[in-house]
Amino acid sequence: IPLIMDKQPLQGDALIRWYQEFADAMRRQPGVRAVSYDGITPLSGDVWTEDYRTPLSGGDREIYGNDIAPDYFETMHIPMLEGRDFRWDDTMPSGRKVILNQSAAKILFPGQNAIGKQITRQGKEGKESYEVIAVVGDVKYRSIRRDDPPGAYFPITQYEWKKPSYTALVRLDGPVAPLAATVRRLAAQMAPDIPAPVMTTMTS
Repeated sequence: IPLIMDKQPLQGDALIRWYQEFADAMRRQPGVRAVSYDGITPLSGDVWTEDYRTPLSGGDREIYGNDIAPDYFETMHIPMLEGRDFRWDDTMPSGRKVILNQSAAKILFPGQNAIGKQITRQGKEGKESYEVIAVVGDVKYRSIRRDDPPGAYFPITQYEWKKPSYTALVRLDGPVAPLAATVRRLAAQMAPDIPAPVMTTMTS
């Protein structure tokens, strides 16, 4: 169940802590199996691409990106092929982290294990490097009719904008209606200044 959270008055580290607390509160509700967040929900039509390279990539390669929270792959049933998931303590002081999908790992590190290696891109203030901590399965991105593109996932705990807006993702066993009422109540209690979340359903 994607829950669109918008117009959040908090920003920076305080906003990230709020997202974690809201996820913890939702995870305690009956029937909830997993909770996470993303910046671009698959098949929503939104797209974010940037060029990344490695010494083995033959120059810049276009990679489809997404900002996500811990437990995203469990929530979306995306297999973790090797490595580890993001954690809430993967903040900027711990070094930039990235998780690649299988297609991206193959074109950026052909014939090699990507775990522990670096990918780079040219940022506004110079070259930025990211440590690969996991490789996951491929998924559809913009269209179910297109091939799965090479993708990279970045932790929301290292996002540098002050007021990012994320979609909450909830994997649920059971009816949606009781959870919908609970989510609206939690949002009203924990963030009374934002509108009630907009809820939709999806299957995976």
